[in-house]
Amino acid sequence: MDNNFKPEEKLQEIIQAYNQVMQETDGSSFYDVKILPYSKDEIFKALLAAIKLSDNPQIKEHLKAGLISLSYFQENIGDFPIKPFGKDPQEWLTMPDKKMKQSLKDTEWQTSFEKYKELHDKSDKEIALYMNIADKLDKPHLPHRKFIDQWKNGEIKIDVDRSKALRIANSNSFPKRYRAAHVFWSTVWLLTIPLGIWLFFYKWWVGLLVLFIASPLIAKATKTSAMQFMINHALESESFYNHATTNGVFRTSKKPSTIPAPLR
Repeated sequence: MDNNFKPEEKLQEIIQAYNQVMQETDGSSFYDVKILPYSKDEIFKALLAAIKLSDNPQIKEHLKAGLISLSYFQENIGDFPIKPFGKDPQEWLTMPDKKMKQSLKDTEWQTSFEKYKELHDKSDKEIALYMNIADKLDKPHLPHRKFIDQWKNGEIKIDVDRSKALRIANSNSFPKRYRAAHVFWSTVWLLTIPLGIWLFFYKWWVGLLVLFIASPLIAKATKTSAMQFMINHALESESFYNHATTNGVFRTSKKPSTIPAPLR
């Protein structure tokens, strides 16, 4: 990716056309790049240019959300999107017991699931790249003392980069008390997967509840706690705060009085 942005007069046209396509997606499935109104690279550059030109923190965040969504458009997907678990969750819940067990053993379902996981891993890497580039366009971070004061007074909000936060949470550079808590909840989350599979063959609906509801909720809570640990440690340590802001682990922005509709 280079910095040859589209002229400013074209940015609105590109972003609005991209927004129209986003209205027709579900936010979790992968779609073929051929449905995009412009090339993926053109949309990427337009979003970056808009981030660079905007002085509104909320607009910047919505544009960055557009960058994240862009990673869900990939090559060679075909005419039909690749969905999580190969089907909509509602389809699984209404499926007869016998048919569901057969589906889980089906080679086509396993292939679809593996393809989704492969695309998800690729998407995560793209998001990390996109956010790293976008973060470099933002203004320098607040001095640590001012950061603490504005956070305590509720004047700013902090957006944490999930992938970077998780990498730090799992490293030896993070304080032991935070790392131990993160490892504990990560282990609990991982254990829900084999538990859900085992329960599925005991009582299939209980297994589904564990796999589709309990496990995702624990995973989300684990990631949220890791992000909160980043904020807590940044408030405690000036050196960590400087490292985190410089490397895009989190971004601070002023809380606006009104929030515009998000880019989708």
